[in-house]
Amino acid sequence: MNKYSKKKRIIFALVYIVCVCLIIVFMGMLQYRRISYNYNLHINAVCDTIRQEYPDVDVNRIIRLMSSNSSDLTGYDDVLSEYGIESSTSSAIEENNKLFAIYLAVDIAVAILISVVVFIIMNRIFVYWDKKLEDITADLAKINSGDYSYDMNTGEEGKLSILESEIYKTAITCREAAENSREDKEKLKESLSDISHQLKTPITSLLINLENLEEYPDLPEEKRMLIVGNAKRDTNKINQMVQMLLKLSRLDADAIEFVQKDVPVDHIINKSIENVLALCDLKGVDISYTNTETSEGKQGKGTIFCDEYWEIEAVSNILKNGIEHAESTVRISFTEYEMYSEIQIENDGDPISKEEAGKIFTRYYRGETSVIDSVGIGLSLADSIVRRDNGYIIAESYEKDNENGTRFTIRYMR
Repeated sequence: MNKYSKKKRIIFALVYIVCVCLIIVFMGMLQYRRISYNYNLHINAVCDTIRQEYPDVDVNRIIRLMSSNSSDLTGYDDVLSEYGIESSTSSAIEENNKLFAIYLAVDIAVAILISVVVFIIMNRIFVYWDKKLEDITADLAKINSGDYSYDMNTGEEGKLSILESEIYKTAITCREAAENSREDKEKLKESLSDISHQLKTPITSLLINLENLEEYPDLPEEKRMLIVGNAKRDTNKINQMVQMLLKLSRLDADAIEFVQKDVPVDHIINKSIENVLALCDLKGVDISYTNTETSEGKQGKGTIFCDEYWEIEAVSNILKNGIEHAESTVRISFTEYEMYSEIQIENDGDPISKEEAGKIFTRYYRGETSVIDSVGIGLSLADSIVRRDNGYIIAESYEKDNENGTRFTIRYMR
């Protein structure tokens, strides 16, 4: 029995004693009134008899003697003894003796009955509470040991029910946390495996190129420059992949605090174009941006509620993908609608298939038409960023004006 249970039992015992005493006092008062009434009834009869048989007797004096203090009655204590009645041990009215005996027996019986009933009830209550607390303690021990299968008894009400409800919520939270932890571990395992696989090829190629330079110092200048160029390409690919992985890992770990505000769309798109101009020159691709007006929308000269830095990162990655797959042109447009705003990025390269459109935002996915330097992270990173800014990306093929290609639609919900 713990200290709390002992304290409860002591409090209960004190409360019980007080209640029994109050009940006995109340019953004693009722019984006293009944005995007093019986006594006065006999005195009335005696006084009336004396008055009738002895008219000269002063009845008032007798009554005053009946109601006077015992100290005023000195000398009268031996009168009843002449008739066999002892003043110190028995009552002059025999019925009062019987009533006293009856009332005493009733008081004892009532006290015993109350004690038994209260003991049984309180014992059942204590047993019930102890059992419930033991069950709750056992359930908490199960939860602490990793077993989250908690069965809450919803048919009861009261403080214990509230406690069980909170434990049930705790069990669900712990179970979800454990499941998320397992999922995170699996994702981390897969991510490490993918990273290892992605880095293995450029690192191996880089090591081979460096070994060739070391083992063949007399290589012709043309071959040497080719090997150095390959090594630089592998180094750039590793650096690009590491930078992308660092950004993705920060997003996954919620280590980035997005500072969202209304940012002009022109600013986001122009900055993104600046980031890919060198790639456009290298690939010979023209890039253009216009605010469009459709029958469903209005001219898009508004803003997007987003994080400026990361949204530029997302749009830049999609532009980079479009440039890498374009034949000669990449077009950007922005349109505002009543419920959302959208940026469209079109390239005139090979149309994307429906199957590939469903996989293109998967981390480390590289399609059949992907460039050699692709690491399969850029679009996944863009998708994660846009989703944090209350948007989503759609990849699809298009056909218009005798031209077909691939279109990325970034849609931001208001």
